[in-house]
Amino acid sequence: MMSEPRKTSKPSRWSPSVGPAPRARNVALLVGPVLLFLAASAYGVLEVHSSTDTWIGLAAGKQIFDQGRVPATDSFSFTFPGQPWYNQNWGTHALQYLAYSRGGPAAVIVLGWGLAFSTFLLVLLATYWRCRSGFAALIAAAVVAVGCRDFVSARPATTGFFCLAALWAMICALEGQQDRRRWWPVGAMFLLLLIWGEVHGSFTVGYGLLGLYVGSWIVCRVIPPLAARSRTTGPDGRQINGIIIVVGVSLLLTLWLGPFGLANFTHGQKIAGSEVFRGVSEWRPPYVSASFPPVWRFWLILGLAIAVLFGASLLRMFVAIWGTGVKSAAPPAAAGPKLRTTFFDALPMLIGLGMTLWARRFAPLFFIFAAPVVALWVIRLTAAFDARHKRQFMIAAGVISALAAAAIGVETVRKAHQELIEDYAEHPQFGLLERVTDVGDTPLEAIEYLKRNQLDVNLFVEWTQAGPVMFYWPRARVFLDGRAQQLYDERTYRYYVRLIDERLTPAEALASLEQAGECAVSVTPPPRVDAVLLRFNRAPPLNQALENSPEWRVAFLCKQGTLFVRRDSAVYRNILARIEAGSEWRPETAHALIARGEVLTGVKPPLWEPALAAYLQSIELDPITGMISLPRIWNAYVELDRLDEAAHFAQKLRERVAQELPGASESDRQNLRMRVQQFESLVRQKLSTRPAASQADKDAGK
Repeated sequence: MMSEPRKTSKPSRWSPSVGPAPRARNVALLVGPVLLFLAASAYGVLEVHSSTDTWIGLAAGKQIFDQGRVPATDSFSFTFPGQPWYNQNWGTHALQYLAYSRGGPAAVIVLGWGLAFSTFLLVLLATYWRCRSGFAALIAAAVVAVGCRDFVSARPATTGFFCLAALWAMICALEGQQDRRRWWPVGAMFLLLLIWGEVHGSFTVGYGLLGLYVGSWIVCRVIPPLAARSRTTGPDGRQINGIIIVVGVSLLLTLWLGPFGLANFTHGQKIAGSEVFRGVSEWRPPYVSASFPPVWRFWLILGLAIAVLFGASLLRMFVAIWGTGVKSAAPPAAAGPKLRTTFFDALPMLIGLGMTLWARRFAPLFFIFAAPVVALWVIRLTAAFDARHKRQFMIAAGVISALAAAAIGVETVRKAHQELIEDYAEHPQFGLLERVTDVGDTPLEAIEYLKRNQLDVNLFVEWTQAGPVMFYWPRARVFLDGRAQQLYDERTYRYYVRLIDERLTPAEALASLEQAGECAVSVTPPPRVDAVLLRFNRAPPLNQALENSPEWRVAFLCKQGTLFVRRDSAVYRNILARIEAGSEWRPETAHALIARGEVLTGVKPPLWEPALAAYLQSIELDPITGMISLPRIWNAYVELDRLDEAAHFAQKLRERVAQELPGASESDRQNLRMRVQQFESLVRQKLSTRPAASQADKDAGK
């Protein structure tokens, strides 16, 4: 008796149109999901992380516009110059630089935000077209937006997710069509595949997805039990033929018009088959510890999807057994749209899940694929409920959505204020591009120093910092950058990891640096590293080795890091020539002035007089920073035999330390007092021995 209504009734929309309530009340049910979608979208796009891909994209985009073509070989590195560079993301790079050059630096971030939000919107449309419920589509898209935070930023990967969401939305539009055939998704697929093939290397996933879709359609027609059910809705044979034609033509055009030909389709396998490159954080599985991106939201959403489907299944069993809340039979005219499922629905979702478990960077694929399918399954599992009970569930879900929207909104505002405003209170000069790409600890002043002084160098720099170098001063050729799978080989990457290994001794780090040029491909003789740019808190052994090596000198200092230059290099001679000619650009900061003194004392013979002037000026500008130059000041006074001046300087510095020092903490003042006392002790000791030495000289003369 309980099964008869389920046989005669049809699935109806899980949307505000169900039930006899007034239209205004139906619309009011959407308030919570709408607010949730907007809050989740803001949360999803307003993420901040050190994105070297953004700066690599700007550098490559500028090169494309400067040369008027897509470069096929590399010119940014000194290890792989002239080697093939398969820049499968060139379209996104060109678009990023176009936004930068026409709309300013902030336009690059706005473009990334727009692509990310459009991805969430496409998920919403895909879910609606698949299950015909705006209520469910808003909630599903909101969950995807929350999950995508830390995965979508101003970089080509976001373009790839956008294209994937667009293709999935077109497939869902075909699957969700009713009696009226939709041909626009087939035409849109053609345009999408052409664009996708030039903006991101993931375009092969699109071809694979369409191949899977066509193959499953054929299987459903061949297997008799599936044939009758599959003919009711979804694409017909003409539409499938249209998709096959679209795939074939777009494939040929991409091969013909693309700058890399067949290699554009095969090069992506490089990183997939390399365990070395998969050591990069975002390529590590989500169940393995890694620094970025965080995957707790992936596990939360996966658990939520399983819990929702399990709960809906329990409710369906409850209805089937007790019949409580079962809707009465409805005439065919009022049955609503036909919501069918096929075995294809689960395939992309399982593929996305498998790819995510293989490498965490693919989590958005799972979110995008799963949203329409999970929503559809939940609606079908609850289809037997009557309108009153459905409305009660929707009211509860709407209230929960509103509360969740408030919580997510508050967290979004808090994190945005912290990461975009408070963290850059000391750097008001930074704009939106610098803040969103988190360059607060990037030694931009050192890069500016290279650029302003026109210094051509072979530069070893952290690969996370190489992007800004490539964009602002591409004549500083880097050892390695974020284009690992596009350009470099495993040997170079392993050598880079060794160089920054904190377990090395300083001697081992320095020896490895001297051999770094041997990683260069097809360069004879192997190039030397002319300069090293390191942040203070990274690669301590290498930092220490360079500070103590007589072959290297500090050329520039800033709050974020140190630029070391080889003393016998043309770069060092160029810096000295500019200082002598008075044409060197150097900011008037304590750090920079200390570095100038280091350059001047590194020549033979050392230029102690101008070096001392630079050191003293650094103390005058900022005693706290300048305190690190006190040993250098002492050496200069000794070499110049001006101990009386040294004693006078120590007295003045002691008096200044006794006063209030703006911005100095008590530990800073204690440290400075201790250093001043040590300086005074050296002066007294030296002065006490001078008269005795003078008398001995007199006696020797007699």
